[in-house]
Amino acid sequence: MNSKHILDNLDKIIAIESIAQHGSLHKASEYLNISQPSLSVKIKNLEEALGFKLLNRSTKGIQLTASGHKVYDYVQEIIRLTNQLQVSLSNTDSAFEGVIRLGIYESIAKYFWPDFHKYFSEKFPAIKIQISVGRSQYLIEKILDQSIDAAMTIEPVYHSQLISETLYHDQFGFYIHENFFKICNKLSTETNQCHPLFCFTNALSDQGKPLSERLVQMGVNIDNLNEVESFEVAAEFCARQMGIAVLPTLIAVNHPESKKLKKLKIPNSKTDLFSRHRICMTIPTKNKNHQMYETLLSQVKNQVNVKFSN
Repeated sequence: MNSKHILDNLDKIIAIESIAQHGSLHKASEYLNISQPSLSVKIKNLEEALGFKLLNRSTKGIQLTASGHKVYDYVQEIIRLTNQLQVSLSNTDSAFEGVIRLGIYESIAKYFWPDFHKYFSEKFPAIKIQISVGRSQYLIEKILDQSIDAAMTIEPVYHSQLISETLYHDQFGFYIHENFFKICNKLSTETNQCHPLFCFTNALSDQGKPLSERLVQMGVNIDNLNEVESFEVAAEFCARQMGIAVLPTLIAVNHPESKKLKKLKIPNSKTDLFSRHRICMTIPTKNKNHQMYETLLSQVKNQVNVKFSN
């Protein structure tokens, strides 16, 4: 398929975003204001045009295939560029003013937001951002009760009143101090017996599953597991040579002792990372096309892509 053929099917490709966000053809068709049969035909025609299956249908709803995820990622980039073009054409640097109450989870608040806040405040001095820090579920509840206007969350939020756009992807790894790495470079029962595991088990992994559940599915021995209150605490235990830490790459690469934190190999895996998950900006659906939110979203995407994209 050439690029012109893809452009001819652009409306169908964009529909993938709504299906992924809502998790069902019925809800997506309501959001797009078209009938469900019409949407089904669009997706069928798109799959035939691309030559790949994009959706898996089951009793649990609609899920994207591997090819569907690739299309979804490109859709996000198309939307980002479209929003960026609109911001540019509108000359929004000084065109409007207001306050955005934004929720951010702890790691973003620590490693990304200070530099971004300085950058954004200088570029858009008329837009004031007030920050609340918390974990994803707490921030979602704050949006729904209108205590905040938007939030950076782990994984998209599927709710009729909310919409999420992917900012970047992150993954988890098992990290050990370099002093032990030459002896123990692979995750195993023996390694875990010698080196206790430190993990923020209330965190979310891919598809919004609890990280603790994901570890059990991987067959990780959790008999020697220590639950801590944050990934930063887990990283500190590792940096002080007290055990193995389960960390997202965001934390590991930004830790002051990052060069001393070495990833353990994961048995029966081609990579030393697991659980690819998305960091998203979540806002009320009614604000999706609001110029101020589009400006914030486009600027955040630009900056996180520079600093954190894998």
